[in-house]
Amino acid sequence: MKISQKIDERGRFSLAFEVEAYDATPPVGRLDVDYTPIARGQDRVALASYLAFGAWISGGVSFPNPVSPELASAIESDAAPVRIRPQQVDYVPRRISSSSACAKVVVGQQDVDSAMSQSIRVLPRGKYAGFLQKDGRMQVASNAYLLAGCLSEWVQYRPVLAVAVLVAEDLGVGALQIDENIVEEERFKLQSLLGAVGLRLTTDNSRIV
Repeated sequence: MKISQKIDERGRFSLAFEVEAYDATPPVGRLDVDYTPIARGQDRVALASYLAFGAWISGGVSFPNPVSPELASAIESDAAPVRIRPQQVDYVPRRISSSSACAKVVVGQQDVDSAMSQSIRVLPRGKYAGFLQKDGRMQVASNAYLLAGCLSEWVQYRPVLAVAVLVAEDLGVGALQIDENIVEEERFKLQSLLGAVGLRLTTDNSRIV
């Protein structure tokens, strides 16, 4: 699969793909986000691409830019026993963004704990449009739900998490909290993936790591 990033005339960001020999075809042609991240680190964009489309990738995958060896390794481990090989790996050391701030990833109109000072609310595009950012909180519309609806229950939040990965650095966030009840193996996989790009993960049944 070949993945590219695009910004349309209205300033909306998207990740599009071209299916290759061994790939399955995702249900929609791209991941749309009604916000264009200012900080678009190569690894963050690649991880968001993988979280959105990984279930349909097999064999080689080309992200918009080369990825770090840490992220390439995390993706290969996460996908096993399916073989996914990032095609371009950049071995030049790079700075990893880090922050102690944590934002809750909110699905739709789910309530936000008043104790959480920051949050990223992902809303279904079509019913909602655009984005709103104020006081460390963001609401943004995306079609991530169309991808999520075709995945098994234990990984269906991954496309929504992809949106949070894209906007986290603009919010100065270094940890993401999700309330999904995920199995331990999946939580460890996500911690490895997010850790490769300088993010930490907490769920309703785990601490930030």
